[in-house]
Amino acid sequence: MLLEKVLFPAPNPPNYTLKSHANHLFWLPRSDDPNQTQAIPCMIYSPMRDAKFFIIWCHGNGCDIGSMHTILKAFSRLLNAHVLNFEYPSYGLCQEKTTASEKSINEHAERAYSFVRDKLRWPINRIIIYGHSIGSGPACHIASIRPIGGLILQSPYTSIRNLVREKIGILSLFIGTSLWDNLAAIEHITIPVLFIHGQLDDLISPQHSQILYDSLSRNEKKELIFLPHDDHNSMSMEDVISLAKSFLNRYFPMTIQSMPRIHIDSILFRPPSIIQHQSTNFLTSAFRASAASVNATKSVMSSLFPSL
Repeated sequence: MLLEKVLFPAPNPPNYTLKSHANHLFWLPRSDDPNQTQAIPCMIYSPMRDAKFFIIWCHGNGCDIGSMHTILKAFSRLLNAHVLNFEYPSYGLCQEKTTASEKSINEHAERAYSFVRDKLRWPINRIIIYGHSIGSGPACHIASIRPIGGLILQSPYTSIRNLVREKIGILSLFIGTSLWDNLAAIEHITIPVLFIHGQLDDLISPQHSQILYDSLSRNEKKELIFLPHDDHNSMSMEDVISLAKSFLNRYFPMTIQSMPRIHIDSILFRPPSIIQHQSTNFLTSAFRASAASVNATKSVMSSLFPSL
């Protein structure tokens, strides 16, 4: 419990309000499932032309979905993709009783995935999961249990336990945690996977990406890109988008497959106190989203190990 409290330093105050991103902010509603305890705030971005991919983004630490506007807008436009960024419990406007943990964040990731697949009916072979830093945990979780098209991991770790052991050595043995084991989660997947890591990263060593890459021994559709002059926080948006675009072009060639035009019902753009607890009639057949402005993402572990 102590480690989880340190691992998830939500920005305070949040980087968004009910009105600051009105054209992008919507809510995945509660359902009849008793495990789905709260409505989940999400941001949605779409290109001006017909999209070819749907990216579900698992953000890093020290930020919330409101601080991701600039990079997600660019990803959507330059990769010709819808991008959905879901919030973590206790982050941003997601302030109900559930706290951030491996279980609760994974549950939010699963609900975001189910929304895209089952409600928006997006083809699973064109769903891309993107995990940045601590977000590589829920990203690998989804990739290991759900059918998707591809996985992109930026500055991932093999496991939280390994990461903590590198920082505090034998004292990590006193931390009872099963927080995300990415190595176990993805070693058998066969979908295309891209790893991006800065070689100067001293928060999450690039060796973590190397080990994850090597674990995919049966998977030929994998790429590992080390950026020689970057650390955990210095990767440029342009470099990351360029690498992601090259990866998608290589493993997802142009297709005549018709992608659905999606629509999110206006009821989901209302605050959760207004949302009716329904699980149907939210969607129709055409989607439009516009764009606004804010900042890019921050790091995952700088709050945990501020001396580095």
